[in-house]
Formats: sequence, structure tokens, C-alpha cells
Amino acid sequence: MEQCYCMLPLLPRLDGENYGHWKIQMELMLKSRNLWEVVVPEEPEKPKSGEEKDERKNSEALFYIFRAVDEDIFQEISSYKSAKEAWDELEVR
Repeated sequence: MEQCYCMLPLLPRLDGENYGHWKIQMELMLKSRNLWEVVVPEEPEKPKSGEEKDERKNSEALFYIFRAVDEDIFQEISSYKSAKEAWDELEVR
């Protein structure tokens, strides 16, 4: 089933000063869309059969993360191809 992006939740943008507030809301939104598993994987390696689904979930999670940061922060993380890598970078900022 295709996701509809027409009803995106209104989330605060990460501006470098509001990480705690931003993190709570982003984590809940990603979990509600079953995307959290690509940001913080529980298993070290997943079986190959679900790779296409995982790639779609990763892209969707990365899309939400990119949409929820301000322009300066986006420039710093825009080269990441993995939602987990982008999330990890934001945690250490």
C-alpha cells in the first residue's frame, strides 16, 4: 500500500538548540509509521529477502528526518544515504 504524504504531521524543525524536543517527536512519528527499525535496527543483519522493503523504509525515514531539520543542519547531513547514519550524526551534534 502506497503511503500518502498529503497528511504529513507538523513537526518542529531541528535548529541545533531543540534536539531533545525534536528527538521525542521524530521518534514517535517514525515508530507510528513502522520506520524506526531502519533508524535504530534491533538485529545486526537482516535476511536478504526483505532488502527492497528495507530500502523503501530507509528512504522514507530519511525523507522525514531531512524534512524535520533546518537548512544549515540539512546541508550537514544531506550526503547520508542511511536513516541510521543521519540519526546518529544528529545525536552527537
